[in-house]
Amino acid sequence: MALFKKPTLQSTSTGEGSGQYRPLLDAGMYNARILKVIDLGIQPGSQQYPEPKPKMEIEFELQDEFMCDKDGKPLEGVPAVFSMELSYSEDGFIGEKSNLYKFYQAINPEMTLSPEEWLGLPVAVMLITKKRKSGKHAGEEYSNVSGVAPMKQKDIARATPLVNRPAYFDLSEPSLEVFQELTKGNQYAQQDKIKAAHNYGSSPLPELLGEPVPQSKPEPEQPQGVEQEGQPTPSEGSTEADPSDDPFA
Repeated sequence: MALFKKPTLQSTSTGEGSGQYRPLLDAGMYNARILKVIDLGIQPGSQQYPEPKPKMEIEFELQDEFMCDKDGKPLEGVPAVFSMELSYSEDGFIGEKSNLYKFYQAINPEMTLSPEEWLGLPVAVMLITKKRKSGKHAGEEYSNVSGVAPMKQKDIARATPLVNRPAYFDLSEPSLEVFQELTKGNQYAQQDKIKAAHNYGSSPLPELLGEPVPQSKPEPEQPQGVEQEGQPTPSEGSTEADPSDDPFA
C-alpha cells in the first residue's frame, strides 16, 4: 500500500502535548499553505462507515493566525496549523464525485501533481465551528476544516513562505526522521493512527522503529473500476470521533 504517485480519472484496478493549541477562529475562509501530507495507511472503519479505507492527512499552515498557549494567548511567530483527512486509492484513481477530486480542483485542476508536490501550495481553507461531543472538553467549541478552495490571485502575490518545515510521509517508503516528528500519544495523533493502520505490519516502518512486526490485517478488496470513496467520510473535512485529546486542539 502506498500513496499514489500520479492522479488519474481512469481506474486501473479494482498527539503529543507541545504547549501549543489551535485557536478558536471565526468561521470563514483563511489563506494557508500546505504544510504536510501524511499517509495514514488503511484506516479502520467506524460504526457509521465500517469499511476500512486508505487515508491521508493534510496539514495547512495559516498565513495570518497563530497557535495559542494554554491560556488562549496567541503565540506570535507560531502559525496556526489545521488538518483534514481524505480517502485515496493506491492506483491514483480519483472519482469525480470524491472529496479528493474536489481537493484537486482547488489546488491543481489539471491534476498533474503528486501528493508530494502539494507541499507549499497556496490554498484558502474553510473553517467551521463545531462542538466536542465527549471527553473532558465536551461542549467546548473548536475550529475544524470543512473544505479547501483556491487562494485568490491577489493573495497569492503577497502570500508568505512556510514558517514550519514541510514534510511528506509515505507508509510504503517511510522516513524515520519524518515519522518521529509526527504527533503521538493518543488515538487522534498521527503516529498512533499510522500504527493502527491495517497495513502497518506489512510496511517497512516497524523494522525501522526496531519494534516487533505486528500481524497485518487483511486489506479490503477493491473491485475493479469502482472508486473507493463513495460518500464523504466524516474525517474528510470533519471529524467523526471527538478530537478532545487532539494535541493541537
